[in-house]
Amino acid sequence: MSKSLINELRPLFYPESVAIVGVSKRTDGAGNQFLQVLQKFGYSGRIYLVHPTATEIEGLKAYPSLKDIPDKVDFVNISAPAPYVPQIIADCVAKGVPAAEIFTAGFREVSEEGHKLELEIKKIAAGNMRIVGPNCFGVYSPAGGLSALAGAELPQRKRQRGCHFPEWRMGH
Repeated sequence: MSKSLINELRPLFYPESVAIVGVSKRTDGAGNQFLQVLQKFGYSGRIYLVHPTATEIEGLKAYPSLKDIPDKVDFVNISAPAPYVPQIIADCVAKGVPAAEIFTAGFREVSEEGHKLELEIKKIAAGNMRIVGPNCFGVYSPAGGLSALAGAELPQRKRQRGCHFPEWRMGH
């Protein structure tokens, strides 16, 4: 694996900051569950929440959109309804977000309309960012402190500064 590809994939597995789009004022929403698992799993980077009207959720500041977050965002978890996802991806591209996971369902697995949304997302993201999904559990990276899976007692390893992919993964 080339060093440029490794650097391209780093935000997927070792993000310095994570934004969650689709958190709810209710604590049982998918975005909220991702937040809770992230905290329980030991993610140590910055966490930003995005909600169109709330200013605070679960004790954290919430921003109306990705573009309103004042800092760099490395990774976005998207749990918002499928029709909103193309605009969220466009906001990611505008902000320079290199990686996202789309937890949301409602794409080609359910309808032709969903398939069109998925193709639109691919077109928006092409050459600009890496996406995992849609309709998936996302990234599991113990070293990066990431898990979307409930049951955060899964195997973990403390994140170290300057963490890198093992040499065997680079084909050496």
